[in-house]
Amino acid sequence: MSEIRTVAQIPTRLLTTKVSFFGCRVEIALREKGIPFSRDEVDLNCKPKLLLDLNPIYKKVPVVIHDGKAIAESLIILEYLEEVFPEVPLYPKEPFERANVRFWIDYMYKAFHSMHAAMMYRKGSLERIAAADHSMEGLRKIDETMTTLSADGPFFSGMEFSILDVVLAPLVTALTSIDALGGITLPGFDECPRLHKWIGFMQTHPSFLASLPSSDVVFKYLKNLARITMAAAASERVPIKF
Repeated sequence: MSEIRTVAQIPTRLLTTKVSFFGCRVEIALREKGIPFSRDEVDLNCKPKLLLDLNPIYKKVPVVIHDGKAIAESLIILEYLEEVFPEVPLYPKEPFERANVRFWIDYMYKAFHSMHAAMMYRKGSLERIAAADHSMEGLRKIDETMTTLSADGPFFSGMEFSILDVVLAPLVTALTSIDALGGITLPGFDECPRLHKWIGFMQTHPSFLASLPSSDVVFKYLKNLARITMAAAASERVPIKF
């Protein structure tokens, strides 16, 4: 008779890269839920057959393999983990609250892409200025929402760690390097005090520290990405789109 295993005993494997902001989301969630997992870094410049077989449509990371099945795309993976490992919930149970959380996840996703755009466009260009302005407004809205949910925190929604912390954490990590590259600058403490308090707290949070790459690694990655993207756009004479 075969041994009956619990869900937590089924091997979980994460395919990611050295710097994958979306992969970091998944890694943080796995750690918060206490799910044992192995971490495989893949080279997207020479994509392995395993990745192409598991995610043949997008051919990207992250991919999670659980019970022999592959799940791709970070937000889809996060919802899968919530359903399969409900013991440590990250999403609210009430449907309206869950819908509201999904709204802010979508909002932060779009803010993240505006930050990337601010870095990729040529310095001083109207496109770069517009992308930077859009990102700044997004960060102010996030600060306002945090304050409305809980003035003191320490997490996004208050005293409990949630999926909103998971989604926002990599975005703020990327922002530090984008600022250094001349993209956008995080609004000051006087303008976004709640966001700054959250950043300070999260920089000491165990799952955050264990999952996110160092600022030096992120800076080198984004600098190289900007160089490649801008060179490709210049050679094709087309605008960079995200």
